[in-house]
Amino acid sequence: GGIDANVAHGLDLLAGSAWNCSTGQMGTSASVVAARPEFNMTQVSCCAVLQLYYNPADVERALAMFLAAPPALLKSPLFRYDLTELAAQVLSNKMLETYHSFQAAYDAGEQAGVAAAGATLLEIVTDMDALLSADALHLLGTWLRDAAAWASNEQEASLYSYNARNQVTLWGPGDSVLTQYAYKLWGGLVKAFYQFIAYVESCMAKGQPFDRAHWDTTIEEFEVSWCRSNDSYAVAPVGDTLAQAQHVYQKYCAQGAVLVLGTS
Repeated sequence: GGIDANVAHGLDLLAGSAWNCSTGQMGTSASVVAARPEFNMTQVSCCAVLQLYYNPADVERALAMFLAAPPALLKSPLFRYDLTELAAQVLSNKMLETYHSFQAAYDAGEQAGVAAAGATLLEIVTDMDALLSADALHLLGTWLRDAAAWASNEQEASLYSYNARNQVTLWGPGDSVLTQYAYKLWGGLVKAFYQFIAYVESCMAKGQPFDRAHWDTTIEEFEVSWCRSNDSYAVAPVGDTLAQAQHVYQKYCAQGAVLVLGTS
């Protein structure tokens, strides 16, 4: 029992920052990793903007506080869920920053800069997927499995699988204006940027401008095809949440810039 001072301090920090939106926008700022990737993005969906209204360093500091929790708390599945969400937000913020660098390098025609920022984006997505896949409540596989479990025959199973996939991506047909309306940060569902970066780098290597219309068609066709596919995904966690969250902090958070109570 009792309240851990580090965790309490982290919660207070978030309450005055990431959890305290006063801009009038609809909900908190969205995660760029969930977007249908393109250039000049300002929103992930019709109702979710990308611009941050808080200092991202606050989330990094809160993650440090959470990681300093006592062993008994760190073993709690509920606490590990929060730890996953917090570390995922750190990665989302880092990805948004790197996305802007990717955009700037492309606008300046700097192929090396695009390659460097693109590699960093893919690294962040990979780390995000590993983090999410370590928690049982952040798995795409369980969502799809549970949807199919309601079916009484193969035809129903196919329909329910399609609806489950569609709900967390397109939310309608390929050209739906509600795409990503109900996006989720789940293990197995955060890899759309792989194709975008490869597409942009291919255009630059060929000396061709980015073809927005062709890209839109390409990614739309991929998303529709994915919704109709029957690929399987993990239904059990892979890895350890605490280890993954520690990895995120050590790799992406500025060392020495965080104060943990009792270690200042």
